[in-house]
Amino acid sequence: MRPVDADFLIEFLSDLPTIDAEPVRHGKWIKSEIPCEEYVCSECGGACWYYDANKNVSKSKYCPNCGSVMRGDDYGKK
Repeated sequence: MRPVDADFLIEFLSDLPTIDAEPVRHGKWIKSEIPCEEYVCSECGGACWYYDANKNVSKSKYCPNCGSVMRGDDYGKK
């Protein structure tokens, strides 16, 4: 293994592109009052439209509308 020049490494790492990260939003699926929308996101109000093989609403780990991570009490329950 050959030694790495520290100045080269610092320059190389500083030239790498960075990302514009947004804070992670956490939400939960809430039972909707609208008959055609079973569950809505607590962050954006977007509907959950995923169904499993038995035609039941399947709640996902993320909101497909806003990207919030679903970590509420009802996460993973049908």
